[in-house]
Amino acid sequence: MANSPLLTDAAACLNVRARMSLCADCRDACAGRALSLSPDGIAVDPKRCTACGACVPKCPVGAISLSGFSPRDFLRPLQGQATVHIHCSASRTPESGVAVPCHGILDARLLAAAHAAGTVSFQLHGLGQCGPCPMGSALAGLASLQGTLQSWFGQRAPEVSVAPENQDQEQVRRWRQDRAIRSRRGFLRGAGLRATVTAAARLLPPGQDGNPDSAARPPPDPAQQRPAAYQALLRERVADLSWRQLPWRQRSIGEKCDACLVCAQRCPTGALTAWHKPTARGIDFEPGLCTSCRLCEWICPQRAIATGEVASVSAVAGGRTPLVDRPLAVCTACGRAHVSAAKAAGLCLACRKEADLKAEWLGLLEKS
Repeated sequence: MANSPLLTDAAACLNVRARMSLCADCRDACAGRALSLSPDGIAVDPKRCTACGACVPKCPVGAISLSGFSPRDFLRPLQGQATVHIHCSASRTPESGVAVPCHGILDARLLAAAHAAGTVSFQLHGLGQCGPCPMGSALAGLASLQGTLQSWFGQRAPEVSVAPENQDQEQVRRWRQDRAIRSRRGFLRGAGLRATVTAAARLLPPGQDGNPDSAARPPPDPAQQRPAAYQALLRERVADLSWRQLPWRQRSIGEKCDACLVCAQRCPTGALTAWHKPTARGIDFEPGLCTSCRLCEWICPQRAIATGEVASVSAVAGGRTPLVDRPLAVCTACGRAHVSAAKAAGLCLACRKEADLKAEWLGLLEKS
């Protein structure tokens, strides 16, 4: 194909916003190896891209979309249907049901949003053709769907099953076995897995990654914030579902925070937002928009951001809550507004450092 229908929003990409190589989820999901990532953007090789869309739900911040496919449009014909038949491009033309380019574009959040409207069973057509399909196999990604849904909803989880015409396919039987194993693991160890991920080692902040250009590269426009499509749909329906375990994570900011606002300015989904007033500045948080991409943790210069469990549905549906509210003062030396602090009261951070350097220099002169 001359042009790929894959659409990218580089300004939302974690690597671009962090100015370091931080995430490769989309690239790892691409069977055609069509994606190249760097702190400068996302490159798509149109000769390799098969337009399967498997990378779309894997991007934690919704920086990738597929022309002709909308998660919201996918849900519209499903309203009120207890059983939904989903056909991929390799299956026969459906007389009823919905069509997707490839089952790889499905996501637990998307199916959970459909479940909120009454769907209790999803039958997938075309899985028997996954092996030789030029778009690549969707079986590996689908195997974890049921386990994720069960970790969220327990016994009330919707069923993701193989359509009857595919039941005799050997590869589908293997997928069913794999799905059963993943389902049990997801049901019993979902919370433990997330805890392990949260405990992973941090990357270096911008400018300390060995790349001299990363510190000088200007950050993306902080005004470019938009919810990730799959996440926004699930947030809208959070109160309509019977949760066993909520998939959202809470954020808190400790006293070490000096209200530099970099975390809120670079948050791609708008879960964190910065605000300014003449006498104060701060940060608000909306957990329903957070995809747990962890960008805020990586780039916080003070390492002041921590994560925790979301306690209730009301915490997700309740909108924004304040995390930081720091009073401002006018620097007595340069006249700029700054976050006031007890140490060297009246001076901003820059002037305080200058004062400390001057004192150190004078001390050296006195000793000499």
